[in-house]
Amino acid sequence: MKKLLLLLLPILFTACQSKSYYNAMNTNEQRFDGWQEENAVFLVETNDKIQLLIDLSELAQKDATLKSTFQIAEQMETSMDDLQTFYGIEATIHRIKLASALSEESDKILQKLESVSDDNFDDVYLRYINSEIKELDLRVKKYQDEGHNERIRNLADRVKEALEDLKEKNQSIS
Repeated sequence: MKKLLLLLLPILFTACQSKSYYNAMNTNEQRFDGWQEENAVFLVETNDKIQLLIDLSELAQKDATLKSTFQIAEQMETSMDDLQTFYGIEATIHRIKLASALSEESDKILQKLESVSDDNFDDVYLRYINSEIKELDLRVKKYQDEGHNERIRNLADRVKEALEDLKEKNQSIS
């Protein structure tokens, strides 16, 4: 049964993914209203932040000059990849389209990091991920307080736990 689920997951995820962030938002706005639209917006926006953290961390694993930055990036990517799996499941259950590409705003952040000199890369990467984690944390906390769907609130709890775990690990590495 578990093997069947693992084989079906990629098929299910692709059915609930849209290439463009704005296409995903538009599709969800047309499909839903009220609290269902609120759920879709939350999932799309926070998924964008998670994808940005993954992309920043993949870049850091290639370009970091400090071992500690590499280790933080590695842990970040693993944790965020795990969260994206849960996002895909929730999106499939609720028929919500998630973007497979970054929003324009997130893409600009990634491009800025790509253009940073090697001397400043580690510091800039850490500043970016800390900023994005704070933003993600605020959105998750807001949904925990105001969200209407129990499953998605549980997902928000999972994100919050992952962020707290990453903060602890990052402090022990630094």
